[in-house]
Amino acid sequence: MLNVNRWICTALMIIVWMLPAFAGDKEGNNTKAAAEVTGQPGGNASLAPASGANVTALLGVLVMKGVLAPSEANAIRNAAPEAEFQMLVEALTKKGLVSAADLMPAPPANAAPAPVESPSAQASAGAPKPAAPKVIPAIAPLRPLQLEPAPVNGMVLDIKLGSGAKIKLYGLVKASVIYDSSPPYGTDMPLPGFINFGTAIGTTSFDPGPNGAPEFHAKARFFRLGTSFEWPDVSQNTSITGKFEFDFEGNFTRALNHNVSTIRSSQASIRLAYGRIDHKFTDTTSMFALFGQDWTPFGSSTLPAIFETTGLGLGFGTLYERAPQFRFGVGHKIGGSRNVFFQSEFAVVMPAYGNDPRALDNQLAYGERQGADSATPEIQSRIVTQWQLDKAPGVAPAQLIFSGVHGDRTALVRAADVPLCPATTTGCPANDAVFQDAFPTGAQVSSERWGYTAELQLPTRWATLTTKYWRGGDLRWYFVGSLFSNFNNKAVFDPGSPAVESF
Repeated sequence: MLNVNRWICTALMIIVWMLPAFAGDKEGNNTKAAAEVTGQPGGNASLAPASGANVTALLGVLVMKGVLAPSEANAIRNAAPEAEFQMLVEALTKKGLVSAADLMPAPPANAAPAPVESPSAQASAGAPKPAAPKVIPAIAPLRPLQLEPAPVNGMVLDIKLGSGAKIKLYGLVKASVIYDSSPPYGTDMPLPGFINFGTAIGTTSFDPGPNGAPEFHAKARFFRLGTSFEWPDVSQNTSITGKFEFDFEGNFTRALNHNVSTIRSSQASIRLAYGRIDHKFTDTTSMFALFGQDWTPFGSSTLPAIFETTGLGLGFGTLYERAPQFRFGVGHKIGGSRNVFFQSEFAVVMPAYGNDPRALDNQLAYGERQGADSATPEIQSRIVTQWQLDKAPGVAPAQLIFSGVHGDRTALVRAADVPLCPATTTGCPANDAVFQDAFPTGAQVSSERWGYTAELQLPTRWATLTTKYWRGGDLRWYFVGSLFSNFNNKAVFDPGSPAVESF
């Protein structure tokens, strides 16, 4: 199979290399073009770099035949035009499909034949080693949100169903050993140190016990599995893809046969589950529609590259979330020497606030119903500009992202859930139904969520810079605000006081 792929790739590369020789100039002067390629009249053609269009066509063929992965093809396609051909050659060389000898120009027809070496000499010489890459780029930034459209037949499949649908499996295994000098809540992930100094109620100092409560953890909950899908071709300009991904970062099982072994019985939980449609209007303009659970457009474009992914730096300034959504976007390839690409996106997202719904009588401050009870969707958007900052082969393009969010929170308390004011409580009047008298039909209060970010990723061959600025209110759900306690908007209870927001 390797030899077949090698011959296919070599033949395709020779065809693409030779295309400029037969293209001719604007006046149809094919002889002049051929002379430029061969370098001498009547000589054998040296291998000249292909044009951008030819490289793009060849990438599609190589992806379809499973020689290149879609991510490898996209990296080459997104590179500067003058670097595309070199990156393609390096990718095929690394896979062992071409060698330095394949890339050497053919000798002239009148050249003397090369001396034939003995088998022993050939064996001692060995196969020629591929040329070392000229640039080893710095670590590429994490980008969980897909930007450019998924190409038709762009997935290297593992399984093909009878319907024609394609499936690719992926996953990873990670085991962690953790020592924490003082985990106040017994978690197996790092939390900001300031959480040690207060509890969720009032200002009482947290009591870590006589020795600061150090803990040891070993875990494999980050074990992850995923499946990518590609449905049969709809048209040459439309692709339908999907993804389902889960890990075992869910809560621990509490069942009769697991109560003793709860600590090692974590449950599976969905990370991603969505379908996506991409359509190309022209070679430069495309649109997409996504339906399901994916990373949110607000705040999730840049993530920290850290080892501990449980919590992914929550409370340390990072900002991200995954949520059910309907997302739409339009992209336009401007091109140029920097290969500029621009895309705007809009999403209708399930509103959620990350609060603990344990106490019905405290639903003014608790309750994951508060997003759904607002009866309005959360609106998010982002704008991405991508360009090739460093044109060295293998370096990812840079991105500048702006994103925003707006949502509403509503807390409902039914009349039957309005508590009494027991006479034993200080300050209660003689009538213990004073609260129920004040709210005979129950209560409803609302508040507003808002936020915006500016995010920047600058990959170069030497280093990769990732930074993000955010500002907003009521962002506990995105792991950055109100981590001490559940959110309370004081203006709801005291119109004369400012709202308590998290910045």
